[in-house]
Amino acid sequence: MDIRIEELPDDQIKLEIVVDADAIGHAFEHAADELAGSMSFPGFRRGKKVPMPVVVARVGHEALANEAIRSHMPEWFWRAVSENELRPVADPQLDWD
Repeated sequence: MDIRIEELPDDQIKLEIVVDADAIGHAFEHAADELAGSMSFPGFRRGKKVPMPVVVARVGHEALANEAIRSHMPEWFWRAVSENELRPVADPQLDWD
């Protein structure tokens, strides 16, 4: 994980967190498992491992990406905060590309 810190006015900072490909891959796998567990897929029993390509075909790549990032962004944020010994005093505004 690569972290850049930019100081902003009013005692605010901007964290730019670049997450490595392995962490993104893990986030996608986790999101696919979560989505597969909450949906029914023809040919698969509930609770059984559904291959990621089947999940992507059903929900779409963009929906899977949004779920992966949404569910892991807080973890990445708090790790960056901890590693840089920051102490947020308010909830962060999160955004991603």
